[in-house]
Amino acid sequence: MQAIILAGGKATRLQTVLKDIPKALASIRNKPFLDYLLQFLNEQGVHHFIFSLGHQHQQLLDYLQAKEKTWTYTCVIEEQALGTGGAIKKALPFATDQHVWVINADTYLELNMRTMYQQHINNKAMATIALKEMEHFDRYGLVNMDDRQCIYSFEEKRSCEKGLINAGFFIVNKDRFLENVPSSEVFSVEKDFFELQLSNKAIYGFKTDGFFIDIGIPEDFEKAQQLLPNL
Repeated sequence: MQAIILAGGKATRLQTVLKDIPKALASIRNKPFLDYLLQFLNEQGVHHFIFSLGHQHQQLLDYLQAKEKTWTYTCVIEEQALGTGGAIKKALPFATDQHVWVINADTYLELNMRTMYQQHINNKAMATIALKEMEHFDRYGLVNMDDRQCIYSFEEKRSCEKGLINAGFFIVNKDRFLENVPSSEVFSVEKDFFELQLSNKAIYGFKTDGFFIDIGIPEDFEKAQQLLPNL
């Protein structure tokens, strides 16, 4: 399996904690967060990573060059911020697999990736998104799917008692994604791709109960220090 790692963001909400360090390299018990993520993904069967880099990319390039690896990698650097959709569009041509994982570099999610991958293939999906059930939250939008795991709507962020969220791990069919994305270079994969493809009934969900954490805000960054599984 191959995975695009989206690591080009500016981490504006973590500046008080990280100063001039990319989110992916944030220290969790004296190891970069990315160490935890890459080890999990490699153990699940990802053998090649395509890193989509932008802001502070040199630090990530140095990290990758120095790291001991049991996998191969490619780096794609954005000259300007392209948004999540634009970053994927730029990185996908470097993938040789037809079905490619896309993963946020600030998110850790435990799931059986092989099972989700097989569901994606069986459904002949354009994309399959990992969904995590959360309680008492307002950071994330809701995702709704039917009994066939076909996603039929996305809801804006609001205060929710319980619901499914996009957990930052998804699979895309490379050719179908590139055939259906906007012609513009800068766009959001959530707003400008997923939501516009719902009528085609080709966007599916995969519900998981596995451990999930997103270190994008200081409170959850601190939680990760205690909760993130040890290497």
